[in-house]
Amino acid sequence: MQYEQARPRTEVRFDPERHGSVVGDFQFDSGDVLSITRRDGGLMAQLTGQSAIEIYPETEGVFFYRIVQAQLSFSRNERGDAAVLQPQRAW
Repeated sequence: MQYEQARPRTEVRFDPERHGSVVGDFQFDSGDVLSITRRDGGLMAQLTGQSAIEIYPETEGVFFYRIVQAQLSFSRNERGDAAVLQPQRAW
């Protein structure tokens, strides 16, 4: 079985106007919190109890990690607010 996360990823240029709207804290049903912050012209993602890791935009709502095969997908509500979907990771 090939996982979606294992396919090659192509980074697009980080645009704070488009991609910066995902900055904030997102709580999962498990109680864990994913914090997205700006740093050095990019974005960092930090899950409860873990170190912050840089994420890279692939599209407006999809970001990926380079050090693990994982991605973050965001959706938007009718007001345009971002909501993170459950992170996906290939084990």
